[in-house]
Amino acid sequence: MPHRKFKHYIQLFNTFQDGVFLIDNQGIIKEINPAVTTLFGYQNHELIGQNISILMSESDAKNHDQYIKQYLECGISTVIGRRRNLNARKKDGTFFNIELSVDSFEMMGETVFTGVVRDITSIVSANEKLKLFIEMHESSPDVIAAFDMQGYIAYMNSAGRSMLGYLSDESLKNINISKLFPQSQIDLVLNEAIPVAYMNGIWRGESQIVIADGESIAVSLVIVKHALTVDGKTLYSAILRDISAQIKVKNELKHSKEVAEAATKAKSQFLATMSHEIRTPMNGVLGMTQVLNDTQLDAKQRDYLRTIYDSGQALLSIINDILDYSKIEAGKLELEHISFDFFKLLADVQRLFKHQGEEKGIKIITQYSKDCAQQFFGDPGRLRQVILNLLSNALQFTSQGRITLETNLIEQQENRQQIKFSITDTGIGIPKDVQANLFTSFTQADSSTTRKYGGTGLGLAICKSLIEMMGGKIEVESEPGKGTTFSFLLELEVSKTICKQLETIDLSSKRALIANADKDIACLIAKHLNELSIQTKKLENLSELKDELITNNNDHYDFLFLDIVLSNTDSCAIIASLQEEIKTSLPTPLLWTFSPNRSDGLKYKQAGFAGYITGKIDIDILRPLLSYSYSFSRKLDAPLVTKHYTLENTIEEPENRITHFDAEVLLVEDNK
Repeated sequence: MPHRKFKHYIQLFNTFQDGVFLIDNQGIIKEINPAVTTLFGYQNHELIGQNISILMSESDAKNHDQYIKQYLECGISTVIGRRRNLNARKKDGTFFNIELSVDSFEMMGETVFTGVVRDITSIVSANEKLKLFIEMHESSPDVIAAFDMQGYIAYMNSAGRSMLGYLSDESLKNINISKLFPQSQIDLVLNEAIPVAYMNGIWRGESQIVIADGESIAVSLVIVKHALTVDGKTLYSAILRDISAQIKVKNELKHSKEVAEAATKAKSQFLATMSHEIRTPMNGVLGMTQVLNDTQLDAKQRDYLRTIYDSGQALLSIINDILDYSKIEAGKLELEHISFDFFKLLADVQRLFKHQGEEKGIKIITQYSKDCAQQFFGDPGRLRQVILNLLSNALQFTSQGRITLETNLIEQQENRQQIKFSITDTGIGIPKDVQANLFTSFTQADSSTTRKYGGTGLGLAICKSLIEMMGGKIEVESEPGKGTTFSFLLELEVSKTICKQLETIDLSSKRALIANADKDIACLIAKHLNELSIQTKKLENLSELKDELITNNNDHYDFLFLDIVLSNTDSCAIIASLQEEIKTSLPTPLLWTFSPNRSDGLKYKQAGFAGYITGKIDIDILRPLLSYSYSFSRKLDAPLVTKHYTLENTIEEPENRITHFDAEVLLVEDNK
């Protein structure tokens, strides 16, 4: 029977999952179970007879023999009957975590030791990860709280306890997650955030929480549903981050944006007001110089008058530059899209500068590419403005030699052409180190340039902006003392319009109503119209205009001439008001001003004007301009008739296209 029991013990010994050692009082291994070979990688015969220290780390091996000697001599032991966590060494030299239990018993008069070894590597690893996670949560500045389906908090990190006023884990007992939020936010958390997290696993949003001092602060809120359960309960985590500083910055930025938008709006309103306020007196100055020019003057007076007119035009140009620059900065400048004659535009530009060039002894040459189309769609006013500005600069900074305006076809597509414009002079040139800043606002080559040559420093900046708005790019090449070339590329849409004489109407039986607060300007306009046998009536304010139109039921007049403002009301607003108050169609509305603002054409077309007349216009141009305006005024999608349109439709397609205007004419005439 004892033999059978011993056999059972042997079977039990061999089936243990933990490793079991039998060691004598010298530390020599006597027996091991199969689990030892699995744990340590040794075969049975490799361990039997070996000192147990071969399975220990160096520090534990040094103390092992001392432990046994102390126990045998004094009966004192710090290891017998206890469990310890150690690092054990495998056959391949690697270490792993074990839990060791050592006991002793007497066998055949000798003390024998048993050691039970359990591999706890996974447990140690899990504990280390747990410690890491706890450390991460406890050191996080965000509030992290775990709660169950009923909302009761199971855990909260130190940041949360500190911020929310819970000084210990004990104080969190029976605290519901809803208590963290103000009353206005509870519905969001309980009826939206948690249900969405339950269905989708996560919810993100923003909320508010009540901190220890009772104040509410804005937080970002993330609620996560966990797959693992604790005590059969599904747990959620709430992660809250204080975003009150970000919200404050966001609100400040929003306020700054609103202030900036208000400032921009005020700036736009100011520019619109200033545009009217400046151009109204300028209209009088330029208009009255033309009225005075038609009177009897001696040579000296006419010279004075020319100086006044030229100075007024120069001032108007500066004003327009300032207004253009402000509009560009505010994003308010718009381009027109009308058909225009390309060669006529260039010829007109050259004509304007020819006299100035002759006075300085400088030849101005215009050269065309034969392959360029004659008709394009675009904004001829702005293109003309750019070319005029570049030519004006070239003339200003050139004292001898010549200036060339050259156009070349770079690329041809089905209905578009890419054209390169080049303005080359033989002037003073520009140093390399300042060329990059030429297109910056208020910049010139050096501080003395303004004093010597004048200018606002806005021209090139405006040119660059206009060219880029038209889809092009401007460049400069220059060398001091050897001249400068400004060039820019533009892609223009070819117009299929056939240039031919349009049918004109008889104007002699027409009647015109002139509404202008300036009597002298009204008289000047009436004088031009009377030369075409058009009967006129002049009014000075808006109320008179409305009364006249209502009294005569509109059919008494064929044309309505307005200035930019009347009775402090913008002409576009006047047209809108008249169309609303007067039920029948208005006489053909035209705007006639002696101080035009660039790009107003698009504005007046959209307002309903049929034509746009600027300055004093020759009878040969005024007649078709009025005729076309009257003909188109009652047609849908009719063009705004301007001088550009009139010029375009009063020339015939040339049989042999002129390629340049580099020609000299000898004129013999006894009348200067």
